[in-house]
Amino acid sequence: LKAFCDLSPVQVAIDESLSDAVKGATMDSVSGEVTGILKLFEGSVGAVVLKPSVLGSVEIFRAIVDVCTDLGVKPIVSATFESSVGLHSLSQLACYTNAVYGARVGAVEAVLHGLGTIDWNTHEPSESRVYLNHACFGSHENGNSLAIDTLNHTVELEGDSALSSLRGQNMLYDSAHSSFEGVGTIHEAFMALHRFHPKPRSSSPSPQVEGAALSSGNHPAVFIHGFLGDVTDWTPLVSSVSGDGRDCYAVGLPGHASNTFLSGESPASSSSSSTNTFQNKFAFTSNSMDALLQESGVSKPVLVAYSMGARLALDMALSRPEHYAGLVIVSSGPGIRDKVERERRALKDMLLSAQIREGGVDAFLESWYEQPLFHTFRSAPQFEFLVAERAARHSKRGLAEALSGLSPGLQEPLWDKLGRLSVPLCVVCGGKDAKYVDISREMCDLARTSPHLSPGQVRCHVVPEAGHCVHLEAPQALAPILADFLSSLELEQESK
Repeated sequence: LKAFCDLSPVQVAIDESLSDAVKGATMDSVSGEVTGILKLFEGSVGAVVLKPSVLGSVEIFRAIVDVCTDLGVKPIVSATFESSVGLHSLSQLACYTNAVYGARVGAVEAVLHGLGTIDWNTHEPSESRVYLNHACFGSHENGNSLAIDTLNHTVELEGDSALSSLRGQNMLYDSAHSSFEGVGTIHEAFMALHRFHPKPRSSSPSPQVEGAALSSGNHPAVFIHGFLGDVTDWTPLVSSVSGDGRDCYAVGLPGHASNTFLSGESPASSSSSSTNTFQNKFAFTSNSMDALLQESGVSKPVLVAYSMGARLALDMALSRPEHYAGLVIVSSGPGIRDKVERERRALKDMLLSAQIREGGVDAFLESWYEQPLFHTFRSAPQFEFLVAERAARHSKRGLAEALSGLSPGLQEPLWDKLGRLSVPLCVVCGGKDAKYVDISREMCDLARTSPHLSPGQVRCHVVPEAGHCVHLEAPQALAPILADFLSSLELEQESK
């Protein structure tokens, strides 16, 4: 290879040669090994094609990108027959690569990545394809160039107009189209229900009935985001389970995006003192979400929820088990047992709420994600992109109301009710989220004592190397867990 590069009149790109050379490398040695290889080919190599799934870890991928950038070699992200869920993760790595390399070269060069492999995958588990929500372009806001390469669709634009002209668009891995569409609200703008619309593979579209679930043999799935989240957080996971006629929905929580608590006061709470109204927000939100699903015709869904949303989902499943076929809880728990600790948490969230109102969303996000809970999420390549999106999407008033009104300090703990749970349960947490590993295991131990559930109906999964934001950090690991749990519910239904 060295002899060929020396004779070549043009620069070459290294692919498997580099991957093979660093096999077995550790984090301590990989930077030195890659530096040695690239310096051996100095002047001959213009780019390195990286397959993250072959390299073995995100950390090693990042180390190689950093070395390439320092030496002026263009790093290119390439797929290895991943499903749409895996490609979504690769798109985030490509976004990180663009940012790092673009900063070094002043964004004069466009980086085209090789992610258009989805049509080669005949076993794609979904009828739809994951959205690329401007995930792979733009080195930074003031960049001078932009390039997107998604299958047969390439866009090249100059200057800031590139970003502004594409901000509202969604780029796809292939020609299939999918999106979330609002299908219902409750109490005006208090809470919204969105339906996932994949484009069918056949040329003739199937009929859609707004606000009502289509009939299929599978339980619908309803996804509920956490604090600071949005319905689009779930796009890769929804795409992975929306095939085979499964209807998928996502709930936009109050205080997030355009949803507000102002329209959500119940007649009972509005006639009571302001303190009681404040303390009843959690129960009122839980009741309202259940009513929204019922009114929208979403029959017997499986609830899939994260953090704040999962606390609401657990309350719904315990209060109205006849309405739900299953429950998936991601990085959450049944509340705070100790009364004094609840009071402290309520006070803390009230103070943080005031901080949001006074300092604004950007300053709050910066301090919020400094918590040890989000250490691994901060290290994720897509972190800065997602935080910027959240800062643009949410209002300081809405987030302040959500944080204080849905605080676990104001929620009655549900620990004692787990022994009576009658809805099949799957609990997922990140292996690096020690607090919630313990909480998850204890939750499952208590649920297994329920006379209404068999041992196989309670599952606990710890995703290695993931932190608190499992659905954002490791959707490729969460997807098969979710698919397996949903399949078990359908098999159970068929056997009855």
